Amino acid sequence: MIPVFHFGASQRTRRPDARSAYRTHLRTAREPGGVSRCAFRYPALLLWLLTALLPQAHSATSFPTGKGLAQHDLFVGGEDRDVHVIRGGKVEWSWRLTEKRGGVKDAALLSTGDVLIAFQYGALQVSPKKEIVWRYEAPEGFEVHTLGAIGPDRVWLIQNGALAKWMLFNKVSGAEEREFILPTKGSVHTQTRRARLTPDGTLLVAHMDLGELREYDAEGKLVWSVKVEHPWGVARLPNRNTLAFDETHQLAVEFTRGGERVWEYDMNKPFEKRPGTQSITTLPNGNLLLNVRFGPVQLVEVSRDKQIVWALSDPRLGRCACVQVLGSASPVENVNFGPIR
Repeated sequence: MIPVFHFGASQRTRRPDARSAYRTHLRTAREPGGVSRCAFRYPALLLWLLTALLPQAHSATSFPTGKGLAQHDLFVGGEDRDVHVIRGGKVEWSWRLTEKRGGVKDAALLSTGDVLIAFQYGALQVSPKKEIVWRYEAPEGFEVHTLGAIGPDRVWLIQNGALAKWMLFNKVSGAEEREFILPTKGSVHTQTRRARLTPDGTLLVAHMDLGELREYDAEGKLVWSVKVEHPWGVARLPNRNTLAFDETHQLAVEFTRGGERVWEYDMNKPFEKRPGTQSITTLPNGNLLLNVRFGPVQLVEVSRDKQIVWALSDPRLGRCACVQVLGSASPVENVNFGPIR
């Protein structure tokens, strides 16, 4: 079990007096032996700094760890610029983003072992030998936060900007083959987040700035939508209901085709402090994987009866921004977007 301390103060609480005092004594602390000398000469100051800078813990919870890394075979992409392939309880392969700007915003592990990464300022594909074999650089003032593959030769992405659009590239020829414009009303950074192709051959897009989850056909025609204040993660369920993660309220919500909310899970409750969850992924057993950006664990598995049945904490992985469940019978690129295969 992972012991988790819950904190009473908000994550965003600011204590300028404490930090000012810390800066005042920083020079002393940096001198040879300075930390120890400062601690012994000013024990009251040290205690005050610790209690002022850190919120006080008021309770503890233990999360089930199950088999640890061996619980699920996963591909994870992290905000700390790393991607990892986890199989059989071991980190089998890792790669660190070499771009000077950005981080791993979305990623996919292909059946070839290649990895697609959206890194905010563009997208790339890296081979199992850790060589970049395809790359797209977004124009200045544009951003890429999500992407995916269609077949062995095509990659799609959404490019935020004026105008925002869905784009399809042929990696062999290097040509852009198709695109359509997406509606927006916010700043470039806040326009869209995750998008996923569905078994119906449509595209689900989290429109953060519009406060909507929208579904499009391959011509860019809107076929379904539902209101979600700040959608981030999206997923289509086998029953054709749709999962969305509301980043503002830290809620995982399931919607019917009629837009009815039939299930939700509040990620704030088990942590008593905003965990910063954004990503939502379905497991073959029907449970959900949700990431934890601010907390003592990185991933939690939540059952449909709203119980945390597994939690992962491994310092090698950093903060997990996106997750792909491995072992599926169908490769992630074995999808279609209307007639595009």
